[in-house]
Amino acid sequence: MAARYFPATPDTKLVEVTVKNRLMLALTLVGLLAAPAMAAENYNIAVLDGDRLVNDSLAGKAAAVELENFRNTKQKEIDTKQNALKSIKDSLEAKAASMSEEARHEQELKYQRDLSDLNILVRDAQDEYKRKETTILQPIYADLDKLIKDYVARNSIDLLLNKNNPGVIHASSRLEVTDKVLEEFNRNFKPKDK
Repeated sequence: MAARYFPATPDTKLVEVTVKNRLMLALTLVGLLAAPAMAAENYNIAVLDGDRLVNDSLAGKAAAVELENFRNTKQKEIDTKQNALKSIKDSLEAKAASMSEEARHEQELKYQRDLSDLNILVRDAQDEYKRKETTILQPIYADLDKLIKDYVARNSIDLLLNKNNPGVIHASSRLEVTDKVLEEFNRNFKPKDK
């Protein structure tokens, strides 16, 4: 069986691991610093599953079908080239002993050119897939962003977190503590003597 050159499912993750760790640390710090202030007021905190929101939506399912069809088309093209290349290699190996040095060298060069062409085809297909995925998913993300903003406003949500990609999707200005932390930091700052 031919090797698969595309992921099994569209990669919709928007946050890398290092960014996730930073966001979780920042969220924890904000939570610790804001805890006394939050105790005095009622806040509406919500969590959503961003992956499920995209993958289970009608728009997300349609995008997945379109990407899968594109992937299958490109994979068939790659498989065809790969099978032709395998035939050339098998033929070269079978006939190598009976071929003249010049004919064998010419066939080996043709095989190397075809192998290089296959590698370029795979790389181009992967790049094209990523561009297509971005083109298809960007409007979905834009629509979801608008919908989430409206939902947050309608439901008076102060803090909205993403369950799968830890991070803040929305934070109300009521939760903003930067000025207070900055004031405390500046108050405790002592210049270093040179």
